Amino acid sequence: VSFRILFMTGSANDPKGKEGLASLTAALLAEGGTRTKTYAQITDAMYPMATSFNWQVDKEMTVFSGTTHSDTLEKYYALIREMLLDPGFRDDDFQRLKEDAINYLKTSLRSGNDEELGKEVLYTMIYPPAHPYGHQNMGSVSALQALTLIDVRDFYEFNYTRANLVIGLA
Repeated sequence: VSFRILFMTGSANDPKGKEGLASLTAALLAEGGTRTKTYAQITDAMYPMATSFNWQVDKEMTVFSGTTHSDTLEKYYALIREMLLDPGFRDDDFQRLKEDAINYLKTSLRSGNDEELGKEVLYTMIYPPAHPYGHQNMGSVSALQALTLIDVRDFYEFNYTRANLVIGLA
């Protein structure tokens, strides 16, 4: 069973000065713990099911995806449901994922991914910095450094709503 859980919110919804907030929020939902489970417990639970839960943030949407065997559907759904509806927003997960995003911008994008860097340069040529599309989906180093866990919680509460949700199952 394949899941595609789409929220109509993306990097274009990042508030001015908080570029990267949509991406960091999605990362915390998919790679952070829940209120009752740590991320390590979640990965330990997914391992025997041979599954995972992924995320991607674009300009206008955020997509969470995963696939599981029909025999493990109930366990898998219970995990991802908890991840999306009852996130833990732990400070250690926040710091780890924020640092990952900063490292991606400083190292991976600039020196290890010419194609993606080229696309980002093109975006900056097409869209001025004040435009909602005028920044990289992961944000900027300075904005990420200034983000707080409260920013993430507020973004989650405002944008991760039933009105913004589209679910695809196959």
